Amino acid sequence: MIGGLTAGAVRPSRAALLGTCLVASGPLAAQAPPVVVLSGATPIPAAEFTRVGGLVELTAETLLVSDPREGILWTVPVPVAGGRTARAAPAGDGPGDFRLPSKIYRGAADSIVVVDGQTQRFTVFSPVLRYARDFTVRRAAAFRVRGVDLAGAVYYEETLERYRGGGEGLNAGARSRPRDDDSVPALRLHAAAQVLDTVAWLRLPPPRRQQLSLVSEAPGGHSRDLPFGTQDDWAVNRAGLVAVVRGAGYTVDWYRAGRLERRSPPITRERVAVTEAEQDAWWATHQGDSIGTFTCNDPKCLVWHHPPRPTDWAPTKNPFEPRSLILTDEEEFWLQRAGDAMVRYDVVTPAGGQWEVRLPVGRRIVAVTGRWVYATWTDEDDVIRLERYRRPALSRRP
Repeated sequence: MIGGLTAGAVRPSRAALLGTCLVASGPLAAQAPPVVVLSGATPIPAAEFTRVGGLVELTAETLLVSDPREGILWTVPVPVAGGRTARAAPAGDGPGDFRLPSKIYRGAADSIVVVDGQTQRFTVFSPVLRYARDFTVRRAAAFRVRGVDLAGAVYYEETLERYRGGGEGLNAGARSRPRDDDSVPALRLHAAAQVLDTVAWLRLPPPRRQQLSLVSEAPGGHSRDLPFGTQDDWAVNRAGLVAVVRGAGYTVDWYRAGRLERRSPPITRERVAVTEAEQDAWWATHQGDSIGTFTCNDPKCLVWHHPPRPTDWAPTKNPFEPRSLILTDEEEFWLQRAGDAMVRYDVVTPAGGQWEVRLPVGRRIVAVTGRWVYATWTDEDDVIRLERYRRPALSRRP
């Protein structure tokens, strides 16, 4: 028992909970999906964070939340329970300790898997947060991990730089390598047996090379990915279902056991242009970046400089916000639309269902559980707050 937790994992119902979900009225175009508006949020006043990396329900009355910026794993009481937040584990390198807890997943038998972004360690707890074991995955950088399935396999993404340099094994799964040089594999590692295979391919934004004017006469240059470019992204649920959203056509590919099962039709959306104001805002936060470039093979030849303002901007935004994806156990794929004044999520299923879910301005969904949608927002003091909404029974609607 930790922080007053009692035994008993959450087993929420999936009954139709529509008390706070309003279906937009009025005629819809034939291709337009139904619109669901979430309102009537329940604030969780005990929760204050600098960042939310992961969230799971420990019991009906307690959440487990990671704050990777502070390096703290919190137990958080929900409003009906009352009480205060508490550290779930101490800082350190011992069993059950953390340096930088980032992501949290539900594993086999309702176990809880916490990923440490600094030590690259995976720590497994029982459903009541008792330490069970930990393991490391040499190949998988913590910030690229996307999930853990019921068999204990770890799903993560290769980087473009590492893959081009001879990345990890590509021995099974989505077998044929695409011709696109800007594609990287999504990988599944069976940690116990150290067996690695490929479950899908992802296209990343091609890096745009920026030539630099250096103080040395030697030629130099720098490549970096500019914002707003089209790219793919993906998520996985506990059953090992992988959903890959394609940025180019805004379609979703569904993979089971590394094989493409079906492709959803294009998601209804409007193309959003990148404005000059958004370019200015991006540049305002990056113009102070310093880049080191070697002009010869001697450490003394390292030249520090500021890269120039980009000139090759993407004309339109990616249709969704990268790394904002959630794939539920019920096979609902939640995608936050990019570039919206309002907050909209496109929700699709392998069976062809599609909905548009709207939230109040400034909200970001961090978890979708059996009964609840958890979202964060930032107050005037730059403190991140947590609230929850009744989850709409989307895939059970006729």
